[in-house]
Amino acid sequence: MTPIMRPFVRPFALGAFAAGLFVFVSESAAVPMSVGGGGAVLPDDARHGEPVAPQGWQVEGNPDLIRAWRAPGGDALAIAGDVVLERQVTVPQLPEEARASEWAGWVGVGVEGVVGQGDGWVRLELVDGEGRVRASQEVLSNRAATEAVRARWVVEDGGASLPNHPARHLVDGDSSTEWRTESGRNHPHHLVFDFGEEKMIEGFRYVLPSGTDGLIREWEVCVSEDGENWEPLADGVFSYQLSTVGEREARFERVVGARYVRWTTNGAYLNSSEARAALLEPMFAEVEPEPDVNPAHTAWVRLEPSDLGDLVGSNLTLRVRHVRGRPIVLGSARGYVLHRRPTEAQLGRANGNNGPDKIGAGALGFDALTEHGQTVFTIMDVRSNSPASGAGLRQGDVVTAVNGRPMRPANLWAGWDWFYYSHEAVLGRAVLEAAEKPSPAVVLTVLRQDEEETLTLNLGNRPMLGAGFPYDGEGTAALYEDLIQYVVNDQHDNGSWRNDRLKTSLAGLGLLGTRDTSHRRRIRNAVDWLLERHPDPTQETGLAFWGIGHMGTFLAEYHLATGDRRVVPWIESAMAWLPTVAHMSSFGYMGLGHGPAYLPYDNKGLVAPAAHLAVMHALGEQFGLQSDFWSVMWPYFEDTWSNSETGGHGGLGYNASMRDRDEFWARSGLMASALNISGQRHDMQAGLTRIMRLRHPWMRNSHAYGEPGGAWGMMTLAGVAPSRYREVMEDWAWSFALSWEPGYGLRYSTPHMGSPYMGEDELINPAYLAVLSVRHRGLWITGARDRGWMRGGASPQQRESLLDRLDEPDESGLVSIVQVVGIGEGNENAMPQGAAARMSPVPAAEGHGYPVSWILDFGAEVEVHGLEIAFDATHGQPAELALRNGLPEGMWDEPVADLTLRSAVGSVAVPLSPPVRSRRFLLESGGGHLGEGNPSRLVAVRLMSPPGESASPSDSETGHIVEAAGP
Repeated sequence: MTPIMRPFVRPFALGAFAAGLFVFVSESAAVPMSVGGGGAVLPDDARHGEPVAPQGWQVEGNPDLIRAWRAPGGDALAIAGDVVLERQVTVPQLPEEARASEWAGWVGVGVEGVVGQGDGWVRLELVDGEGRVRASQEVLSNRAATEAVRARWVVEDGGASLPNHPARHLVDGDSSTEWRTESGRNHPHHLVFDFGEEKMIEGFRYVLPSGTDGLIREWEVCVSEDGENWEPLADGVFSYQLSTVGEREARFERVVGARYVRWTTNGAYLNSSEARAALLEPMFAEVEPEPDVNPAHTAWVRLEPSDLGDLVGSNLTLRVRHVRGRPIVLGSARGYVLHRRPTEAQLGRANGNNGPDKIGAGALGFDALTEHGQTVFTIMDVRSNSPASGAGLRQGDVVTAVNGRPMRPANLWAGWDWFYYSHEAVLGRAVLEAAEKPSPAVVLTVLRQDEEETLTLNLGNRPMLGAGFPYDGEGTAALYEDLIQYVVNDQHDNGSWRNDRLKTSLAGLGLLGTRDTSHRRRIRNAVDWLLERHPDPTQETGLAFWGIGHMGTFLAEYHLATGDRRVVPWIESAMAWLPTVAHMSSFGYMGLGHGPAYLPYDNKGLVAPAAHLAVMHALGEQFGLQSDFWSVMWPYFEDTWSNSETGGHGGLGYNASMRDRDEFWARSGLMASALNISGQRHDMQAGLTRIMRLRHPWMRNSHAYGEPGGAWGMMTLAGVAPSRYREVMEDWAWSFALSWEPGYGLRYSTPHMGSPYMGEDELINPAYLAVLSVRHRGLWITGARDRGWMRGGASPQQRESLLDRLDEPDESGLVSIVQVVGIGEGNENAMPQGAAARMSPVPAAEGHGYPVSWILDFGAEVEVHGLEIAFDATHGQPAELALRNGLPEGMWDEPVADLTLRSAVGSVAVPLSPPVRSRRFLLESGGGHLGEGNPSRLVAVRLMSPPGESASPSDSETGHIVEAAGP
């Protein structure tokens, strides 16, 4: 999709020192940039520590004093003596609407440190066309520069590599680069590794590139002491039957000491003549830790707003001069034109472009704006009474480092680089690390004028996510309660959430997943609103299938929990109608689009909304509904799946012509859930959940809606593959730790695709409330398989709480005890002398009325032949009664008795044939009331005698009167 460019709202300048580029760029103004020079700063054959002629730079002074430096974060230069480096910088033309006072310019150069021990100084200058220095700054460095573990490794390829894909990419630690041989140049391809000294090696790790061309299949490894005479060590074959994503390992039968290792590729997947690899890294028996990838600090030089206005559209010279002391190692450098009061108006639309994005740092109390390619981010707003406000952070601050560590250039595209090194990830991991400290805090380094300042954001004693997430721990429980409270507070009086079907369906699912029956009224009100606003699914138009999928899933889960028959006709109608509005696709089978009108994308359709509908259908099957949906749609689903058993990646594609690995997350999880609930295609379930585990950094890249697509995939993964769900959520703990504002809920951050047009905080809080329902298997899509629990039952936590408070009045002042009369000594089901069964009303949400339910607990398992129930004649009685047997963990079985009363009789007998042996029962009344008064007042409950026996009157004793409020 084409990015939407907005005038003067993306004012960030980009450039690269280490990449041989330096330029101010104002992308939002879409002004063509003039860049002098180009190419990499170091030639591919440059050896670490040896003299080098940097590419794209003018050099003054002795060139032998410029050395190549392979730093952990990328290529760098070590300069000494009188060396001066220069190159041209173009200041962008700012939009006419912009005022110079709204902008400021900075140039920052990463300082890796000094060579050896001691101090070194470097000066940065910006010089105009007349030779005047417009800005300058001198910087001291006294930390020894580190070199990459791989810095002294040499990889030779015999000339087979493409110029832009050299062999050194195999060991650069960056999976976004790759080694690639020339097309048509047949196997074998030889790679010789020289580690500079003997290393104890036990194998190689092969990280696969994207796509399937050139994947290494057959390999052989030899070792040598001198690089000339070779001894065979191992060989093998990589398999691609299950997946073409991730990585492979080539382990040797023994650990061997060697300086020189030769890797030979004898064949590739699908008989490709070329060979490719993202990484081919040696696995050492003793691992040498990789130094920090970030520079020690950043040297900054600033253009005043007045100078920036004068220099718009002109060229400057960046001059980097070694002043004195030890040789100094310089890494990446970038220039920025930054708006001094950034707002959300500057955010990009996250439908596949590269931002700018919003970071909702709820834990820290601010929102920030992050830009693709930048090493800094800016503060948009600071919330009062937060760690940020307490530290003095303010709008317009430019954050250059987190916990003293400068940041790498932000990559806003989904993937592993974003997952580990984006500004959002850096902040989130800092918050997660702070949780383990006695005094949790995050330190930000910010630019103000020419100087950097450090601000300490103290997190205090608030709950923090830590060990146990996503199931256990104080922090997890507190986050869950915040999500519940957010959703409860956000419901409108009409029962909806924001008068929106998707939000209402997600919120309803979230509250349903809590298994807290105090939310019964809220959930029922949501159902009422949905049925009133969308009474007939067959009349839906436009983007109908998305809404029907969300709403139908919620209504089906609601019916499984309550047995409420009102929603069944809607679901049944939708299931029957959907196959009739499928269209013949260009692939020769039926498919669905966004709605019933037509198939989009040249009659190819798209699978995501159909995957939502498959979940609704699978749930409907659980209470007896059937349709032609599976038979009509199955060819489409099967052909869209990238079959992992035939070399595919395992995910569900966009359609059969685009089995992509980038937007697969939500649709793959939904399809896995539908198959799991309906009990079919376990092979397909395994492939779908496997790619979700392997490529979870693409979670928020889910099709066109990012979120709640990420949440949909996560909750369905929980129901199908709980162990994989736990692993993924543990990996994502940093995201939740950052976005969670204790006492509020989650703060929204821009996903990689979609979502801003659907909602922000009000969207993600109910979505992740539904996800965390997996803590107690609250929904069928998160793993539950019981029914009817909300027909009157309480959650295990509520039930235990009630039983602990039986002798105390509840919040309305009502006593919660009824003695149940025993049958007498000698009978099989006689209760112990003086014992009384406990009866508690199910917690009510608000108001009074039917249904009204009571939990009857005998304290021990007894055989029940029936109950006699007496009501206070002055208060009427229910028109319907149901008795349900208690199951483990506070669940309730289908009714063992179900009566409809025609008139007020004062008392009623509920016989059970055959008798039921149990400890707990649920007595549920509903259907309105007979006679005067509402609600009913229960007077007594008596166990019925077995056939042919009668109770002794002396054993009869009426207990306390109970009045229970309905939901």
